Amino acid sequence: LTNTVIIISLSRSRLLQKMSVRGIAPSIFKSLGNEKEINKDTNPINAIIGVGLITFLSTFIKEGAIETLASLTNIFILISFFMVNALVIVFYFKKKTLDEVEKQKISDTKIPQLKGMPWYSVIGVIMSITYLLKYPKLDIGNKSI
Repeated sequence: LTNTVIIISLSRSRLLQKMSVRGIAPSIFKSLGNEKEINKDTNPINAIIGVGLITFLSTFIKEGAIETLASLTNIFILISFFMVNALVIVFYFKKKTLDEVEKQKISDTKIPQLKGMPWYSVIGVIMSITYLLKYPKLDIGNKSI
């Protein structure tokens, strides 16, 4: 559980930092800590603190807020899985360059079992849609999602 919380808070803080760089979020989240020692491993400290505070304060909204947040996270993960699998299928049918066609021919001769349609993505799209349709409805305020 702790590992999941750390991964989620770091990924969301990086997303918040990138949104701030592009002007979507407040500019206070642009900073990556010590500007003299910026490298690939630098974490956006202001964004981490901001995500932590927002998450902490959102638990006081109403009773059952944590369950609602967990359910929303699950729904967004299923939507993400659907999007990734759907984009793999779209990329398969996209018009390919000559170099991409040549790489696909080489791949088809090395691993003939995977030749053709990306069946794993079709199964992923079907499963994601099924789980989204079967997921229990959420009650947020007076609205049901």
